[in-house]
Amino acid sequence: MILHMIGACVLCFGLHRGDAAESCAVAQGSDQILGYRWGTQVSVMQEPLGLELAADQGSRTQYSSRLTFVGEANVDACDFEFLNGRFAGVIITTKDSAASHAVLRYLRSLYGEGKREAPDRYGGVGYQWFSKASHVSYDESADGDAYVYWYSVQADEARKDSGPKVK
Repeated sequence: MILHMIGACVLCFGLHRGDAAESCAVAQGSDQILGYRWGTQVSVMQEPLGLELAADQGSRTQYSSRLTFVGEANVDACDFEFLNGRFAGVIITTKDSAASHAVLRYLRSLYGEGKREAPDRYGGVGYQWFSKASHVSYDESADGDAYVYWYSVQADEARKDSGPKVK
């Protein structure tokens, strides 16, 4: 499984836990989610967010969560990623156009329209938003499923720096 380093640059990131239907809306800065700053140790976030190890590739790990809502959007999955045990980003997936469009409306409410990507050969669309600390990418398939890729720019640069060197 290929892991992606993602994150968010948001003003407010509202999430709900599926098991307890708890609501959590926390003011955000450009380098944090749910009050956790980029670089927070996984051990600090694991219990409060109900994180369970889903993939381990040495320095890169991915944790699933029981979070089921982003803003008003019901999401299929909300996974958290860590680089060297430190918070680096979030992956959000949706499984229908209604949920996908709710996530897109939420992102637009935070960042504006975003940079629209050209449709892919299958009819999918995408948007991107950039800040100093984060990059947000939204990709929606022709079927209406979406993949949101939020990552810490600093963690992504560290990941690239630690990768194999090409001569």
